[in-house]
Amino acid sequence: ERMGLFEVTTTVTGKLVWSTVEKPHWELQADGETYILLPDPADRATAALLRAHEGRRVTVTGYILTGPNIYMRGPLLRVLAVTLAE
Repeated sequence: ERMGLFEVTTTVTGKLVWSTVEKPHWELQADGETYILLPDPADRATAALLRAHEGRRVTVTGYILTGPNIYMRGPLLRVLAVTLAE
């Protein structure tokens, strides 16, 4: 892990919101924290799921990215999977 050979995934549930603050992007508002979602631009299936579930509670699995970025609203979450929350 210390060598950066793999990433630990995390799962977060919250409300999916489209935001135009800073740069248009998806956000997940969960328990007092706002996550900036970064789906793979080439993954059309995930992009379609995000659009279909806007404004609803979803569960997102991914990994937290560290380092400098343009977003000041919360941690970056690289999206691996999106499912509708129960």
